[in-house]
This record gives sequence, structure tokens and C-alpha cells, in this order.
Amino acid sequence: MRPGVVIVAVLLLQFCGMATAQVLARGDYRAREEAISTRYVSARAKCAGLAGNPRAVCAAEASAQARTARAELEARDRPSAKARRRALDVAAQSRHAVALVRCDARARPARAACVAEADAARTSARAEAKTLMQRAQAKAVAGEELARERDDAAGGPNPERHEEARQQCGGYAGGGIKTLCMDQAGRRFGRRP
Repeated sequence: MRPGVVIVAVLLLQFCGMATAQVLARGDYRAREEAISTRYVSARAKCAGLAGNPRAVCAAEASAQARTARAELEARDRPSAKARRRALDVAAQSRHAVALVRCDARARPARAACVAEADAARTSARAEAKTLMQRAQAKAVAGEELARERDDAAGGPNPERHEEARQQCGGYAGGGIKTLCMDQAGRRFGRRP
């Protein structure tokens, strides 16, 4: 399995549980933001001893890790589908940027193939992120439908069934039986007293 797809899957699994997560406290958010900045500065400092393309790759990797971490932090702080999707896109873009810098060290024909491969990997990661998000949304919708079905089975309000039961009660001739039927239909499918 490609590393990009694995990263996208891990990010999505992390973010799926965050929809109900609490927003980070401002102090926690700032502390995590400072930790990301500190890691970035130390990673860039390690690149200082390198020269040429390896230095550029090192700097691109440090920048990519910082951008990805910031997007993940934002998604944790403000959990939403849009934030999760943005974090996945930022991760794909960051990996793409690093791959392009790595391609710069290659000769012309190999470089073009490398760039095409990096573009394909980015497109694939974005498509995979979109698919995983659609699956997560479909799962959420299915969960809501299941909850509604449980409510119906438990005798929760159901306007369609209530109307059908009222129509069936209309077939009774006697006032007492018809009233009893209507009351039962109301208790079973309609509003609860």
C-alpha cells in the first residue's frame, strides 16, 4: 500500500472521532501551536549542515510536516467536515511539494517522469480522501436512519403511520370504538401526551 494512502486513512480515522470532540482550550491550542513551531525550527536547523538538493528536500520536509501539523491542529480545534477535508488536502499538497523538490535532483527525462508520478500520487490521495469522507458521511447518514428506525420501533412519533392508523379507525361505526382507536393511534404513532 502506498504511504500517501496510509497517511490519508490514518488522518481520516483520527478526524472521524473528532466530530463530537470538544474544542481545545485556548491555552492548549497555543501550546500545541508553539510545539509545532519549535519542531519546525529545529528541523530547519538540522538542514543547515546540508547543501544543494538534500538541503532543499530537508527544508521542504520540515515545512510539509509543520503545515500538516497545523492543519491537523485546526481540525482538532474546530471539528468539522470542512476542516477534516482541508487537513487531508494539506497533507496531500505537502507530500506533493516534497516529491517535487526531490524530482529537481534528477536529469531531464527522469525528472518529467518523477513530476508526473508526484502529480498522480497527489491526485490519488485527494481522490482517496474524497472517497473516505463520502464513506464517513454515508455512515453518519446510515446511523441517523438507524436511530430513526429504532425510534419508530420503540413507538416514537411517526406521522405517516399515525395518518394510516387514523384512516383505518375511520372505518369503525360506533363513536366509542372509533374514539378508542383514534386514541390508541395517537399514543402509538402520534404525539405523546
